Amino acid sequence: MKREPSDKLFNKGVISVVNAQFFSALADNALFFALLELLDKLGALKESTYLLQACFLISYILLAPVVGLFADNQPKSRVLMIGNGMKLLGVALLFFDASPFLCYAIVGVGAAIYSPAKFGILGELVTTRLLVKVNGMVEGSTILAILLGAYLGGLLAERNIVMAFVFAGGMYAVAVVFNIFIPKIQAVRKDSFTPKALLKSFGSILVKLACDKQARFAILGTSLFWGAATTLRLLLNDWVRVVLDGGTEMVAMLSAIVSIGIVFGALIASLFISVKNIKLCLWAGLAMGVIATIFSFQTNIYSVYIFLILIGACGGTFVIPMNALLQERGKLFESAGTAVAVQNFSENFVMILMMVIFGALAYYEVSIVTLMVCFGIFFSVGILGLFYHIGKRNVLETAQD
Repeated sequence: MKREPSDKLFNKGVISVVNAQFFSALADNALFFALLELLDKLGALKESTYLLQACFLISYILLAPVVGLFADNQPKSRVLMIGNGMKLLGVALLFFDASPFLCYAIVGVGAAIYSPAKFGILGELVTTRLLVKVNGMVEGSTILAILLGAYLGGLLAERNIVMAFVFAGGMYAVAVVFNIFIPKIQAVRKDSFTPKALLKSFGSILVKLACDKQARFAILGTSLFWGAATTLRLLLNDWVRVVLDGGTEMVAMLSAIVSIGIVFGALIASLFISVKNIKLCLWAGLAMGVIATIFSFQTNIYSVYIFLILIGACGGTFVIPMNALLQERGKLFESAGTAVAVQNFSENFVMILMMVIFGALAYYEVSIVTLMVCFGIFFSVGILGLFYHIGKRNVLETAQD
């Protein structure tokens, strides 16, 4: 018998998903900063930071045709369990002297499996009326996890790197425990998993997204943002060590400050921006690029705090309406899991592209201040491209219909 979505927001399934997401994201961020500290101790930080992040992200691209359909054909609670189990395996291998790159790649596989099921299960747990609210709960728990994970990961890693790995593994284990309490809702789809069927399903959703003006605009926007956010985190790591002479703990703290800014930006977006006036979010994105450029030259710690909060606030104001627009186009999606996988594919492709560009510049020993300036200019040009896209394709007019 099919289980009907609940009209109660704080039901057992929602609470379990939110908690599982919190502890899984907490571990993701704590592990990243612990691995940065490990690379620093091995004397390979500058050369390897971009490679480390790429090892995590590549799974989202390579597995995109598989993970979405897999999430749609299995009870999503089981898929979440498998995803967190893979992350736990990646951490466990660190204690057997496995390569940190291999371990983080395995964690990335777990994350790629986890993501489509995380978003896909929400529509099975609550009615449409509550879907936006439950998405907000999941995003809120993620932001809080980023704050705590970044700070605790950096703090523990500088004191005892083994303890930082134990902490990350323990958080993944807690997430697995919460996965157990998520209702096991049987999947209604029974698709073929032949290579032809996988590519057909993935390609079908990809074409629909690409052909829809608003969906295409939203994915371009979110891809640009997450590509920039990931690159900024890596650049900030080098910038703090060179300009402020700080360590992993300071890098983690400043990353958390950016996340605080994103919280403010999300609040601003929810109060003043809707799909009908979505062009306003592009101005926030343009401001983010300009502020990031000016930030490059800051040396006073208090001005650093202010500029990072502003960067985060502008970023949150930019990306939240883009996500809302993409959700509104949900009627195009024949498969929630595959749609999320397509979005992940696009976003992570841009992330890796930007990391390749800035990683190559870093390899040729371009100064970190110059790299930060280039980042700000690059992001600003991307936003101007979105302005052009709006004007040429009449996206705003369509959005208002």
